[in-house]
Amino acid sequence: MHPHSADVFVDAYLARHAGPTAIAQRPLWQAPWLLALVAAAVSLLAGVLWRSLGLPAGPALVLPGIAVAGALPVYLCARALEQRKRLMRAHGEVALLRQLCSLWAQSEGACLKEVDVHGRLLAMSERGRQLMDVCDFDALYGSDWLGVWSGEDAAAARDAFARACAGEPARFSGFCPTLAGVAKWWDVLIMPLPGIEGASSLLVLSWDVSDVRRRACELQAANDELTTLLEHLDDGFCRLDRDWRLVDLNGRAVALLQRPRSELLGTVLWDLLPQARGAELGVALQEVMDLGIARRIETFSPQYQGWYRIHAYPHADGLYLFFSDISRDVASAQTAQAGQARLRLTQQVGLFGDWQFDLANQSLELSDQALQLLRMPPGSAAGQALLERLHPQDRLGFVAAMLDLAEGQTGFDAWVRLKGTDAKDWRHFHFAGTVIRTKAHPAGLLVGCLQDVTEQQRREARLEDAEAFTRGIIDALPLAIGVVDGNGRLITANQVWMAGGNAPAALSGCKSLDYLARCRAATGDGFDAGARLADGIEALLAGTGDPFVFSYEHCRDGQRRAYQSSALLMSTLTRQVLVVHELLPVRQPVAMD
Repeated sequence: MHPHSADVFVDAYLARHAGPTAIAQRPLWQAPWLLALVAAAVSLLAGVLWRSLGLPAGPALVLPGIAVAGALPVYLCARALEQRKRLMRAHGEVALLRQLCSLWAQSEGACLKEVDVHGRLLAMSERGRQLMDVCDFDALYGSDWLGVWSGEDAAAARDAFARACAGEPARFSGFCPTLAGVAKWWDVLIMPLPGIEGASSLLVLSWDVSDVRRRACELQAANDELTTLLEHLDDGFCRLDRDWRLVDLNGRAVALLQRPRSELLGTVLWDLLPQARGAELGVALQEVMDLGIARRIETFSPQYQGWYRIHAYPHADGLYLFFSDISRDVASAQTAQAGQARLRLTQQVGLFGDWQFDLANQSLELSDQALQLLRMPPGSAAGQALLERLHPQDRLGFVAAMLDLAEGQTGFDAWVRLKGTDAKDWRHFHFAGTVIRTKAHPAGLLVGCLQDVTEQQRREARLEDAEAFTRGIIDALPLAIGVVDGNGRLITANQVWMAGGNAPAALSGCKSLDYLARCRAATGDGFDAGARLADGIEALLAGTGDPFVFSYEHCRDGQRRAYQSSALLMSTLTRQVLVVHELLPVRQPVAMD
């Protein structure tokens, strides 16, 4: 137990203020009893010398007596003077002790008590009675002072009391409530008051340290809370001193550094990361240490083969470091960056642009690629500008599709025309999007893309014109022409085919049924053209046959007529077969019975 500062203070105070009555240590030759002894010895020697010279014996006996008689008063006077000085010094010390006791008794937060060697309470200062909420001290007189302590504090009190009874000042700290039940913590100093046969009573000085204890508990609780917080961080934490030694670190730091805590504590940082001292990380941390400016560093560690983000904060005794492994974040960022680059290239090549529409505030945001495709300047009011440039016939449908989103519709799809740079130039765009709802956008956020389909629309228009022109030509031909898909169904035919002219009725005039099944059903009564046609088309569709042409006769309207049927694979990709029936001229019709 460390001595209280008051213990050292009392001894030093008495030493400095003992006053002029203090007796300085004298040399041995200045002691009165030594002077008297020397005088007696000299007188005896003188008497012996006197007798050796044969002189009369009287003076030889008188001289030692005179010397002893002269030295004795000197000794007695010096002894009395010394005792008086010691008594005066003791009175001075008692006065100083009275002054100190008075100060202790009147000091704020101090309780001065006297107890006997059996632990019974004998007296208490007025200030102490106020601190202990004592209204009537007579009721406490003679009570067991040691009995007010409980638990571990009782053991500490008894131990300190025993040492004080043995003549050694002792102290301890403990909890003792007042008589009114107010909880208080005390710092107690027990000093023995010596009597003739040892300590007759004990002086007990108690300081109320409840506020100090409370603040210490609050500080400890805050420290425990901070420690718990640091242990639950996802980031590693460590504290460095000025010599770059690891003073403290949390569990996450131990996991990231891949070493036991006992091995890491006290280790110099650069011994753990020798390659980093002269690199970017070492330079940055040195700047934080020297300049006292916080820094954030992202660096790659060859030793741990990963990317790390480090936040360095200066403090008076070193650095605080928070660090985390961001290898996955860096990889994700690189992947996202590559994806964004591919997206922009795709948008540029495919004439795509992205946009989003906030359903809560009705605001439209267009990407740079979308603005470029729409030929709109950046920073403009995108929504209003877009409505103004819509074709009048498309504006109502576009707005209606937007309003449907407020009714719970989750998808958006619109084909619109927008005015170009020329008043007569209308460009075609396809808008498509979907609604997502997040915490940031509870009302919904419509995200989508747009594509400039002007050239596609123009090509489709040209194809439609070409198809109409081609169909007109095909319809004008006197041939029955049809197209069969890969499943053997007739998907298109000209007017001659549909009218059933210039072709056997069993092999034309139908669009909805299975054409191959129809051909096979027409086989019979010596007519095998349907089966031959069906087999040839199946071979073409399977890739095992060649284009074919064959002729045959068939009775129609009571007359036998000659026909020629042919089939040609139009495309291996679409697996479509062109089937043509032609009525051949007959020199002389054959009458049927």
